[in-house]
Amino acid sequence: MSGSGERERETIRPQFDRSIVMDFQGAKITSDTGFLLLREVDERFNILGPIESELEDARSWVHSNHTQLQMVRQRVYQIAAGYEDCNDADFLRIDPALRPAIGKGDEAGAG
Repeated sequence: MSGSGERERETIRPQFDRSIVMDFQGAKITSDTGFLLLREVDERFNILGPIESELEDARSWVHSNHTQLQMVRQRVYQIAAGYEDCNDADFLRIDPALRPAIGKGDEAGAG
């Protein structure tokens, strides 16, 4: 099938984590790879990074599984991806593209 991209094997690796590979060969893992693009733009232009120093964190460290920057990134990236309701966080917190995009690696994001 010519023109559908099935024969071509181009990949993209984001600068913030070179171990991530996007190959666009179908939704084998997630269809929300836009989260990774959002993180790449965020890192390149330092959009959300400065927010961390401006937020006061009154939480007990014992009950803090996520940094405030991770939670801000998760919420902003979800809104940018079209998930405007906060109730989507419970489902998306385990998304294989969102986890590395917010800096959680293999751990789940905030629910």
